[in-house]
Amino acid sequence: MRRLSYMVAVACGVLALVVSVATVVDGTGAVFQGKDFAYYVVGPGWGGMVLSIALIAVSAWALKERSRLSSAYVALAALAGTLVGGTLLISGLLALALVGGLLGMFSAEPAATPTGNRPGG
Repeated sequence: MRRLSYMVAVACGVLALVVSVATVVDGTGAVFQGKDFAYYVVGPGWGGMVLSIALIAVSAWALKERSRLSSAYVALAALAGTLVGGTLLISGLLALALVGGLLGMFSAEPAATPTGNRPGG
């Protein structure tokens, strides 16, 4: 279950990165057209981009580690991205990654199979 939750976090981070790049490009175009509201779009778009990259990196590390602490880092990166994300779509995707991090934190560990009771062994 943890592995799946980290894969969900990576997928949401990649999609949020694509959306934040589109937000920054669109907001930069509005800056050059002289629109006053564009600065309110570009700043959080950059924040969403940086935190999406951080979420992808932390989730990839958590795929290798598979511990509760790495799940907490995934949830923390997703929470920060949700708060700073910018647009509703970026924040929504990072909120889904937050759910993935929380699932990884609170999922049960699979029981270890004793070596003497394995079939064929």
